[in-house]
Amino acid sequence: MYINLKSSDGNVITTKVGSCWTCVFLSFFGPLLRGDIKFFVLYVILDGAGLFITLNYDRDIGIAIMAMVTLLFESNYNTWFIRGKMNNGWEPETEKDREILLEKGVIKTEV
Repeated sequence: MYINLKSSDGNVITTKVGSCWTCVFLSFFGPLLRGDIKFFVLYVILDGAGLFITLNYDRDIGIAIMAMVTLLFESNYNTWFIRGKMNNGWEPETEKDREILLEKGVIKTEV
């Protein structure tokens, strides 16, 4: 399910609500492709920690950490991205977009 967000200067972006398959298949490049440097850096650090543990300590624990990071981002990244945009002044473009955000729990109350 996709929604449109509109900035105060009229720019519109379309973004997916729900699971982020880009994070599953492209790892930390998902946030990078959206220009989301904050979550790109966070993803690199967390995935890097898992890789470091895999290469230097315990392979199974390192792989488990990387899998958990991937699942965390897959299930939450789009919500984090939308909330970040809305905190920076972006609004749902239509009433239907707002209803989708409420229904999916991205926003808790009317904005």
